[in-house]
Parts: sequence; C-alpha cells; structure tokens
Amino acid sequence: MAVSSPSPLKVDESVEIVFALPNSEVLVHGRATIVWDEDGKSGLRFEHMSPEVLDRLEAWLGSNVLNRLDSRTVKLPVLEGGKVPHAVASPF
Repeated sequence: MAVSSPSPLKVDESVEIVFALPNSEVLVHGRATIVWDEDGKSGLRFEHMSPEVLDRLEAWLGSNVLNRLDSRTVKLPVLEGGKVPHAVASPF
C-alpha cells in the first residue's frame, strides 16, 4: 500500500497503522514496514494484523478492488466470500 506523508519516512522502519477503508465502516489497524520512500510517498508492507482485521481487509479488497478490474487486466484469484488468498495478498 502507498501513503503520502508530510515528511520522509525511513525505509525498513516499523510503524503502527490505522485507517478506515473507503465507503466502509471497517477500521484497519496493525503494524507495517516502510519498503520505499520517494517524494513524500511511501510504500508499506503489512506485518502484523489480527486475523479478524485481515479477513475484513481481504473481503473489502475482493468486493471493491478486484471485482472492478476490467477484461484487459490479469484477473487475480478470489476465494468464496470475496477473499483474496494470502499468497496473492501478502506481497502487496
């Protein structure tokens, strides 16, 4: 996931994250590692989330992002209930 920051973040730094998913009442909280930082934008890799939060995030991604991919885009596998398999979700 990429985020904007008013000041640069340190690559490999572990940070606490909390954010609400758009058009949802789901609040995501956990830990992430900064994997890149460039021009006030940083890439995060999720590290620690409760299983419940991870399930809700995967369900939201399945219904709000993956289902909107058009036919010119490679389709990612989505499990029953709109969940993304961990092997697909974790590199992002």
